[in-house]
Amino acid sequence: MKNRFHSVCFWGIVILILTTAACSNHLYLDKSNSELRNEIETFDTIVKKRVLIYRTVANFSNYVPVLLDSTKNRIIKFTDFDSLSISSAPTPLKNGYLLDNWQIDANVAFLEFTYNEYSKLKLYPIQERLLEHILVKYPLDEFWDCGEYPESELTIEMLNELIDSNFINCTPLFQR
Repeated sequence: MKNRFHSVCFWGIVILILTTAACSNHLYLDKSNSELRNEIETFDTIVKKRVLIYRTVANFSNYVPVLLDSTKNRIIKFTDFDSLSISSAPTPLKNGYLLDNWQIDANVAFLEFTYNEYSKLKLYPIQERLLEHILVKYPLDEFWDCGEYPESELTIEMLNELIDSNFINCTPLFQR
């Protein structure tokens, strides 16, 4: 009885090892480890960013954005002050244009709080109460979607060239 138990355990372990080895070899049947490693490294290093460039009717670059619904009567996206950082602020470009760093859309509005003031709020912002603090509901003068670019290729000079080219290959999302 004891020998039979040891025999079953032995063959069970052998089958488990062979099954594991067969499965792992099957996953990488056509590629060497170095080829797979190169593909993974390449995939991990290419981070793309949606390039949204806009200009507003006045300078709201220091004010916190929110997204409104299409009726402009309800806030559908806002940031709590704990997760808001200066990196969310837009990047200034030439001729008053800004590079979006927060993923705004055509229904953006700006609160009366600057990034600094908003980050110092003591109470968690409540969506309905924030509506009372909207500075302007129709701030956009122009809004362009210029597609996705690898973050490593994004430079102020490249973005200013897009502006100089009158946004060639960009899609207008809003124009007054």
